[in-house]
Amino acid sequence: MRAPWKRAAAIALATCGFSALPFINGCKTDVEAADAKVAVETDKAVDALQTDHPQAAREAIETAAASKSASPDVQIQTSLLAAQADLDAAGLLMSGPGPSDISAAAFKAVVDGKAQTGTDVPNLTPQDRAALRGIEQRQNRVEQLLSQIASVAGQMALNNINVAGFKALEPTKAREALRQAANDAQKGNNGAWVAGTAPIPSLEGLKAREQDLQKQIGDLTAQRDDLNAKRGQALQQAAKFGQQADSTTGSESVGFFTQGANQRKEAADDEVKIAQLEAQLAPLQQDLQLVQLQQKTIGDVLATYADQTQQIESGWKNVQQRIDQASALTKTLLEGNGGSSAAATAPTDAAGGATAASTVATPRSLSALATELDNETKELQALRGKVVALLNSASKHFEDAATTAATLTKNLNTLVASPDAAKVPDRRAWQERISLNSPAVFKLGQAAVQNRFARLYTDAYAELARRNQVGTLVADALKGAGIAAPQSVAAALPAPGTAVSVDAQLKQYQGDLKSDSPPFQKDASELNDLANAQQTSPAALQAVVATQADVAYHWAASLINDASNTAGSGEFATQLANVCHAALMTTNYGQAQFYLLQGKQQEGAALMKAATDERDKLAEANAQGLLPAVLPVGLAFEAKPAPGATTAPAGPGTIGTPAAPGTSAPATQPTEATPAPAAPPARAPADGTAPTPGTTPATPGTTPPTPGTTPPTPGTTPPAEGTTPAPGTTPPPAPAPGTPAPAK
Repeated sequence: MRAPWKRAAAIALATCGFSALPFINGCKTDVEAADAKVAVETDKAVDALQTDHPQAAREAIETAAASKSASPDVQIQTSLLAAQADLDAAGLLMSGPGPSDISAAAFKAVVDGKAQTGTDVPNLTPQDRAALRGIEQRQNRVEQLLSQIASVAGQMALNNINVAGFKALEPTKAREALRQAANDAQKGNNGAWVAGTAPIPSLEGLKAREQDLQKQIGDLTAQRDDLNAKRGQALQQAAKFGQQADSTTGSESVGFFTQGANQRKEAADDEVKIAQLEAQLAPLQQDLQLVQLQQKTIGDVLATYADQTQQIESGWKNVQQRIDQASALTKTLLEGNGGSSAAATAPTDAAGGATAASTVATPRSLSALATELDNETKELQALRGKVVALLNSASKHFEDAATTAATLTKNLNTLVASPDAAKVPDRRAWQERISLNSPAVFKLGQAAVQNRFARLYTDAYAELARRNQVGTLVADALKGAGIAAPQSVAAALPAPGTAVSVDAQLKQYQGDLKSDSPPFQKDASELNDLANAQQTSPAALQAVVATQADVAYHWAASLINDASNTAGSGEFATQLANVCHAALMTTNYGQAQFYLLQGKQQEGAALMKAATDERDKLAEANAQGLLPAVLPVGLAFEAKPAPGATTAPAGPGTIGTPAAPGTSAPATQPTEATPAPAAPPARAPADGTAPTPGTTPATPGTTPPTPGTTPPTPGTTPPAEGTTPAPGTTPPPAPAPGTPAPAK
């Protein structure tokens, strides 16, 4: 980044007003003394800007601005230098320091708000040097972290799918079916296992039947045993009476015989009863055997059910081990493994039963990534806050310059309109000064500031959109795992849509942009307050930043149009008008890219058409010198080979030139008459600032040059974005047709 200020231009500007100072300010000596004093500080500021030390320039200009008695021209110059220093400082914060310690020291000075004193470059440690990173570098790191977080969230989501698949293998139905079958076999319904015309009793029914049979058999057996005992006693008595009858005679013998007969009759009766009991016992015993056989059969069935249940539970236990492994992997992905580099074990499939486990490398934990992301975004936000302050300061300096220039121009117009003006030799100088202090110059400067704001907000929008997208992925992954977001994750990736909505307010600002005179200053201030509100949700903040970018783009376009309308007349006015076309081209292009980023295809296409129209106006005015050597896709001129000539294939965004006979490569470099943009950068700039003629295209993500700046010699470093032509300097004329374009 090189400041476009040239010492000669600064001195020439300060000098051009001296001839009229006695007429305007009265005391030439006092004014010259003040100008000389200011010149010392402005020289320091110019030197600092040319050596990429914007903070030193800002402090020198602050000292110079303290003098209120300097000439209006010097006051204007001081304000413009102050604005340029602010823009350079903002650009340094956005792009970050270069590889040298001097550049790092300059960057640190802007961050700290205090310029380095002395000539020695501080000896920065590698840790100190690594900590000095600009917005673009931190945005790149944020994108890297978000990509890693998205990858971890994707692994967690895949792990959740595995867990869900494993849980789906839980044998709930089989377990319930076996339990119900075992319950039916054991208890049944009303004692029946299988109902029907010939029901199969349940185990409990059989046991109850067994008990009943055993009771009946026991009762009958007891009766039989009693009868057997009585029969035995009767037979013994009968035998005894028979012996007594045999041993006696007469009536006594007859008596013993009769008693013996009675005993034998009782024994015979008991035998009949025993036979009857035996007849009753036989079927009961058969039934008991059948019941016992049925019990054994059902017991075997229940044992089979138990074996099947055990097998199912054993398989489910293996699946549960897979679930535990998956849960452990989720925990490792979320919290890490205590700094160990060991890999985590995860299941390889969702099949039932035991499966082989695979070993997967564990990335950095989600919590660790979120902690770094939170730190990076806080640093990024702090840098953006400093850039906003610098851009507001630059805008104020342009306003101060414009106010001073307006007063000077009014006084000069009074002098030019005086009756004796034609006789005064300074009349032509007064007219030149009026032309050089055209309001268009300062409006272009303010437009450059708004374009820088637009780029800042566009990048912030892209970051917020990505963060909210990744935040949703993380929230879904944690919800699927049944885990509450840790504090580090909640801080870095808060759940979108959980706080205040700003839709109604944003509609008001969008409506303002459609009015004839939008209140840009008021809307920008209120949107800034809204963006800094603590309760604004991430999704709402994304919408707020999008509206901020929209306001900045519209404001820049409005200022450029005003500049075009107030450019005046004459050669310098024509050059200013062309600068306005270049500035409006890049503003429209930047806003078009912003709309395309939001998915607003129709609005983006319309602005791309407007951008190419401004490009064509520059070509028609033969002012291609204000275009950069490389135009991005969509702005590049179409190739127009000579009739009958064979053109070599051109890459995207390039212009093919006629090839030499027998060759396939272009024979010559394209000329200014046929602009030759090369391959576009990987990321089209969202910035709306105008390109500088003859400069090397910026790398993706860097700040493009700005309209109105003095083009450097081919091979030199292009000027910083957001610069404007100083009063007293003019943009160079476009190269003559047919001259080679500057080499890249």
